[in-house]
Amino acid sequence: MKHNSSTWPVLALLPSPGTFRPESDLPTSGQGGVYLLVDDEGEIQYIGQSWDIHERIRTHRREATKPFTRVFWYPVADHSDRLLFESLLILCARPRCNRSVTVGFTTEGRVHDFTKAHYARLKARGKARRAKSSPA
Repeated sequence: MKHNSSTWPVLALLPSPGTFRPESDLPTSGQGGVYLLVDDEGEIQYIGQSWDIHERIRTHRREATKPFTRVFWYPVADHSDRLLFESLLILCARPRCNRSVTVGFTTEGRVHDFTKAHYARLKARGKARRAKSSPA
């Protein structure tokens, strides 16, 4: 099933694909936001966020651990918004090189990163708590 903003309303929060900018439009420093690392076939290999995308892309190139030839980015100044956008994009696109995704929020509104294994444990704990608190 394909998801759209009527079947999954949170998608309406995401920027449309046409609003992502090419790497050539990226300032040389200080631009925060979300970025996509894309290979020759146009497949998104990795989605990340940084307070300085230019420097983070330089690090990716130096480390050479992710196969990408192109970079697209979207400006997002607020740290919590960057984490939220990054998480939603990862959940939608499922890039091959992403290993973790932000899946939880505390009551104070702070965002936490969890690996998929952490998420599975948290989900199991939640089910166990609900089972204990429900009347038998």
